[in-house]
Amino acid sequence: MSADSKKIFTDFAAFQKSYPAYKPGAPWVGVLFYKSNLTNDQTKHLDALIQSLEQAGFNVLPAFASISSDFGKFFLEQTEAGTARSRVRVIVALGLKIGIIPAKMAPQLQALNIPVIDAIPLYGQSQKEWEKSKVGLDLFERSFQVANPEMVGIIQPTVIASREKKVDPATGLTYIENHPIPERLARLTARVKAWVRLQDKPNREKKVALIYYNYPPGKNNIGASYLNVLPESLWEIFLHLDSLGYETGRQAAQERGVLLSKEQLFNDIMQFGRNLGTYAQGELAELLRQGDKVFHPGSGGPAYNRGPVLLPLVTYKKWFEQLPAAFRESVLKSWGRGGKQNHDLDRP
Repeated sequence: MSADSKKIFTDFAAFQKSYPAYKPGAPWVGVLFYKSNLTNDQTKHLDALIQSLEQAGFNVLPAFASISSDFGKFFLEQTEAGTARSRVRVIVALGLKIGIIPAKMAPQLQALNIPVIDAIPLYGQSQKEWEKSKVGLDLFERSFQVANPEMVGIIQPTVIASREKKVDPATGLTYIENHPIPERLARLTARVKAWVRLQDKPNREKKVALIYYNYPPGKNNIGASYLNVLPESLWEIFLHLDSLGYETGRQAAQERGVLLSKEQLFNDIMQFGRNLGTYAQGELAELLRQGDKVFHPGSGGPAYNRGPVLLPLVTYKKWFEQLPAAFRESVLKSWGRGGKQNHDLDRP
C-alpha cells in the first residue's frame, strides 16, 4: 500500500516504482496493519509511523493481511538460487494481535527470520490515562497486545499511539481518533535502527546477555519448576551461540587451563552467578573474595570472567539521578537511600 495515495498494490515491483520516498540502497522495513485502519480512515498513527521510519533513512513497505492469510508473502523475495528470503530487515507489527495461532503463524515468521516489533496503538486509553496509570496497559491491552504476540516471538512491545476524543468543529459531534505520540514513535524508530545495526555487525562483536530465573534471592534456587535451566538449557544455548561465532569465552577459558563443559558452567554459576540475599553477608563476602574482580564502568574484564562485576556507589548514584522522578521516589520509599561505599569493593 502507498501511504501517500492509499493506493493498494499486489506486486512489489509496481509498488517500488511508484513509491515517492524510495531511496536506492537503503534498508527496507515492513509495517503490518489492519485493513480496518483504511476502511475506517484511522491512519494518522500509521502515517506518522511510516514518516518517522522514512525520516530515519528507511524504505517502508506497508501491508495489511489477516492473521489466517499468508502475510509473509508480502515480505519475501526469491534469490538467484531459488530460495526465499526476506526483502525487509525488520517488521513493525501494528496488526498481528487478535486470533493468533502459533502453529500457523510461527512457520511464516521463521521463514522471514527477522525481528518483528510489537507496535501498540492504545485501544482503551488516552495518553494521559496511560501515563497516569499505575499498571500501564490495562488487562485487556496486556492480553491481546502483549501476551498474544509474544506467543509467536513478536517482541519489544512499544506504545506509539493513544485513543483521543475529538470534537468536529463543524458539527460539534465527538469522535475517537488514533493519535500518534511523537516521542514513542521516536523510541520505536530507534529500536528499528538498532536492530539493523545489529544485523550488520559480525556475531563476534555482538554482546548478548542470558537472563535466567533466580528469584527470590537464595542459595540454591536457580531455575524454574517447568524448565531445566541449569545446566541443560543454558548449555544448549551456549553451544548454539558458539557455533554461530559469538564470543563465548571458550578460547579465553582454554588459555586459563579451563575446559568449558556443562559441569563447569554449573559450578561457575553456582559460585559466581547466584542472586544472593542481602541477609547472607557471609556468602556475599565470600563471593567478593573469590574469582576475578571486574569494575564497571571500565575497559571490561576477560572474555572468560569468573567473578562478580562491581559497580562503584558513585556510578550507581549517577545512574539513579537520571531516572524519572516518580520512579526514584518509589525506589526510595521501598528501599531507602543508598548506603556507603563498601571498601571491600574498592579498586586495588
